[in-house]
Amino acid sequence: MPRFPEPLSDHERLKLAKFRTARLIDHICGLFQMHEANVYAVYSGSLARQIPRSYAGHAFNQFQASMHLFEVIRLTALWDAPRVDRESIPTIIKLIDKAEIFDAVIDNTRAYYLNDMLMADLNPVEDPLLIEAKQHWLQSYRGERAQMEVGRTGERFRAAIDGCTAVVRSEQLGAIRSYRDRHIAHNLDLPDAKLGEQAEVRRAAKYGDETWVLEKTVEIADNLHLALNGSSFDWEGSRDIARRCSEQLWSNCRFDIPTRPRQRSGDG
Repeated sequence: MPRFPEPLSDHERLKLAKFRTARLIDHICGLFQMHEANVYAVYSGSLARQIPRSYAGHAFNQFQASMHLFEVIRLTALWDAPRVDRESIPTIIKLIDKAEIFDAVIDNTRAYYLNDMLMADLNPVEDPLLIEAKQHWLQSYRGERAQMEVGRTGERFRAAIDGCTAVVRSEQLGAIRSYRDRHIAHNLDLPDAKLGEQAEVRRAAKYGDETWVLEKTVEIADNLHLALNGSSFDWEGSRDIARRCSEQLWSNCRFDIPTRPRQRSGDG
């Protein structure tokens, strides 16, 4: 059986890549919510400082670990290896990493700015010579804009492919992927080499690795969305909404937990 995405035509590959890229934005917006919640749950001391030496402290530690792990699980899923049923960046890159598809994207970009880009309608009651001059200017502007956007699209296309390769090979992704795999495969007796799809891990995961991978994910997703769908997305606006939602909840959380008494020496 041919390996993915070989059975698909170039048209099907490009169409699927466009769809998966749009879906990628939804996944990242969900990650913003999780990441901003972890600013309070994991990184800020505003909650931890309210937990005294108590049995509740054990529960809070578990809460922190679970919140962090869930963000890592969601994030690393966007970097899983290419498969027809996956909405991951490597899947999208596998779909578009072909000269004919690159040419099709460039041709589509050029055609849009030459023919379809929306412009203000010319006033039909104006002087015919003025209308002709405006049409000449419009044609010239479209040509210049098309050339500029073709260059930008090519740069974004290549930046997305190169960026994906760099992240897949990074120690940060390798570390959090191993961390993810060891936790979700905790009930399986597997050798280390079979845990995850990237066998070599240079070091253990550290807090902050997920932040680095998330930033690279946004950067690559932005290039993909602009190159393939010709559209930008308000990433900072989405982050700001997630930040404000988390702040409203977690900054207003108050714990009133009794301190566990210290056991005296000699007590049974």
